[in-house]
Amino acid sequence: IFIYADDLGYGDLECYGAKNVQTPHVNQLAKSGVQFTNAHATAATSTPSRYSMLTGKYAWRVPGTGVAAGNAGMIIRPETYTLADVFKNSGYITGAIGKWHLGNKFYYPQKQGFDIVYGESDLGNPAGYFPPYFTHEKKHDKNGKYLTDYLTEYATKVIETHDYKKAPLCMYLAHYGVHTPIEAPKDKIEKYRKQGLPEKYATYHAMVESIDESVGNILKSVKQAGVEDNTIVMFISDQGGFFTNYPLKGGKQAGTALYEGGAKVPFIVKLPKMDKGRVVKERISTLDVFPTLVELSGGDLKDYPQLDGLSLKKTFEGGTTPAQPLFFYRSYDDQASSVI
Repeated sequence: IFIYADDLGYGDLECYGAKNVQTPHVNQLAKSGVQFTNAHATAATSTPSRYSMLTGKYAWRVPGTGVAAGNAGMIIRPETYTLADVFKNSGYITGAIGKWHLGNKFYYPQKQGFDIVYGESDLGNPAGYFPPYFTHEKKHDKNGKYLTDYLTEYATKVIETHDYKKAPLCMYLAHYGVHTPIEAPKDKIEKYRKQGLPEKYATYHAMVESIDESVGNILKSVKQAGVEDNTIVMFISDQGGFFTNYPLKGGKQAGTALYEGGAKVPFIVKLPKMDKGRVVKERISTLDVFPTLVELSGGDLKDYPQLDGLSLKKTFEGGTTPAQPLFFYRSYDDQASSVI
């Protein structure tokens, strides 16, 4: 189960140093798994970052890559292998719930190897976190719930009702939160308002707390389904945060996105029968997700040539993390590149 947050900064979680927000469920995930403190997204913009994570390849290898799904080339084409293809080849049922942003309806997750698709749209962010969510798609607007909760509710239903004896499950839960617009449930906003936080920060912290609750509900559903001891759970953000990422410099904004504040992201993995509460300080990339899950699912990396990432399987087993240079680019409201 892969839980993907949008624009969640490195310092937005308690286990990464946040002081004014409560994230007990993500904290617990870190205590029960492996927490990486030097993980990087490949691009501080949503679409190319997602492209790289789902394919294991740098997005700048595709001509014309930018931020939006409508840009020339910035889609995942049907002939391109994704993580969904990896798991389908291993006999899994695959699901994509939430944000896609890698192509319009002609390139939706249904065309990219996902069996179960829900909450997808053409948009990089919702029109609002309360209905109407999307200006072009009305089918989800009848429920009246906060969008993060709405997507989580569907994901938990899938987890709890899936027939694991028939086939294992691979789920990609990509939240729209905490991307703008900055909106949250009133009760959560009031909680942080009472702490003396300015309105926009009170609302943002409430959004982060909703993501944390989603993590808690997903973990609870995995336990209820009886597959807790046989499930990998990953929690990652697609890029740095929109607000301050102190003590890191920069963030999502133009001009500073390729500093650590824009590139460094939370990255936590819970694996059955592996070390609990381990912190890994060595540098890794979201490119490493693809080759790692290939090996963890029993696949052969030789079947997926030309990957840019490296498998972290040995790292999860307590071994050393392979060193690698990382390359970053941004082609949006500015043009920039950087290298580590």
